[in-house]
Amino acid sequence: MTKSDLFLAAKAKLDTVSSDLSLPLVFVGIDAQTLEPYDGQAYDSYLSANIIWGEETRPYLNGADGQNCNSIIQIDCIYPKLQEYKALQTAQSVKDKIPLDSYIAGYVYNVTVSPVMRDETTVQYSVSVTVKQIDV
Repeated sequence: MTKSDLFLAAKAKLDTVSSDLSLPLVFVGIDAQTLEPYDGQAYDSYLSANIIWGEETRPYLNGADGQNCNSIIQIDCIYPKLQEYKALQTAQSVKDKIPLDSYIAGYVYNVTVSPVMRDETTVQYSVSVTVKQIDV
């Protein structure tokens, strides 16, 4: 699996998820629809995605534990501060739309929802999707 394979597969899957949930999708600060920098406001709700690559020096990705996980796709469900329950509902919906053993350029090995994170204006839950490469 190459980085571009995973990115394209993740983007396709997350485009479907964001469309199903009627929320904008942002990849590392870039709006996935317009390919322009995302200019979110404190009152906006959106999904923000990042990919943590397997060759990075993280014990849960570097294969030292024998897991050979290639990457983690992290989807942040970001809402205005007063909509914490809606953010949690969205995170659970994202998790439900990415089932274990499904294929996103590699098999989905684990899907978890983080504890809540807050700042002055927003609240977010992160959904972490571990993708495992088994053809190594």
